[in-house]
Amino acid sequence: MASAGTGNFIDDDNFEEVEIHDYVPRKASFGVYLDGDSMEPTFKDGQLVWIEQTECLDSGDIGLFYLDGKTYFKKYIVKAAGSFLQLLNAKYKPLPIGEYSTFKIFGKLAID
Repeated sequence: MASAGTGNFIDDDNFEEVEIHDYVPRKASFGVYLDGDSMEPTFKDGQLVWIEQTECLDSGDIGLFYLDGKTYFKKYIVKAAGSFLQLLNAKYKPLPIGEYSTFKIFGKLAID
């Protein structure tokens, strides 16, 4: 599960293959279930989202990220003042990507 909340741990061994009978976007590399409400109202707790694996995103893209030991599904924002992960639910503050943060982009939201 990817966090749409306070962050989840994820590793190469923490996955399960499942058969999907619903529509899967052509560019999707993998899917993750969301955990939390920080991306509501657009994305819901428990929702399956599809990720296109890539290491590069543009500011404003929604994607899957690793930040300081946890995995997040958030909106990636780059400004002159710095980069951060934006949450869509207004009750949560953005997550700053600090100079010394461990940060990786897993991919972006796959849509057709």
